[in-house]
Amino acid sequence: TLGGWGFDRDLSGRPPPPARERPEARDTQEARRGWEARDALLLIASELMANAARFCHDEFVLAADGHRDGVRLIITDQTPAPAVLRRVTPSATSGRGLAIVAELAKEWGQRPFGGGTKDVWAEIAFPSSVLSLSCTR
Repeated sequence: TLGGWGFDRDLSGRPPPPARERPEARDTQEARRGWEARDALLLIASELMANAARFCHDEFVLAADGHRDGVRLIITDQTPAPAVLRRVTPSATSGRGLAIVAELAKEWGQRPFGGGTKDVWAEIAFPSSVLSLSCTR
């Protein structure tokens, strides 16, 4: 296995018909996409929280909203200053947070939220077989 995912098949002798192997290969690809999406979700959450902790002078709240196609992370902080996507040099020691978010997220943005706060959000797509949502009443 590679990175915790994979499958092994003994192909000695006569190889199995390709049609029999396709579902297992597809499942393995789905699992890999799920792990990549999970890692992106965690990294995006980390970057959004690091930005809020650095620039916010009070508290911030991170929320996750799951939907059919993925997850929307929303961070609300207590500063009206907009989050700025910066161009940084390779030798810079900071300033890459939103660039990482922009690269990994399906889309991202921000909006003023009133009372001197703002929301910064990022959408992360998940394979439908990985993200399972349930509704309870």
